[in-house]
Amino acid sequence: MPIQEWCRKNHMLLTGHVLHEDSLCCQATMQGSLMRYYEYMDDPGIDILSEYNTCYWAVTQVSSVARQLGKKWVLSELDGCTGWQMNFQSYKNIGDWQALLGINLRCPHLS
Repeated sequence: MPIQEWCRKNHMLLTGHVLHEDSLCCQATMQGSLMRYYEYMDDPGIDILSEYNTCYWAVTQVSSVARQLGKKWVLSELDGCTGWQMNFQSYKNIGDWQALLGINLRCPHLS
């Protein structure tokens, strides 16, 4: 909440992702629940690292919260840890399955 308030005072939107979204165990260990953070983000987001991370439930979790709260954009930082061997079809595949589950704002890793 303090970060959201600072962003509002400075005419900025709050987006991004919280660490360790990949499992409920990691979420609980690091922050108790990711769901409580999404409410305060203007555009809630996640980070899906690597070509083979098929964390479908994490994408569904953030997009579900966005729908419930009437948020237009759902961000995913994607394509991280993919390496130089990755081809264009693989990049498309990652974006496609995330779009299918509600991601409509893509942020290439580290940008």
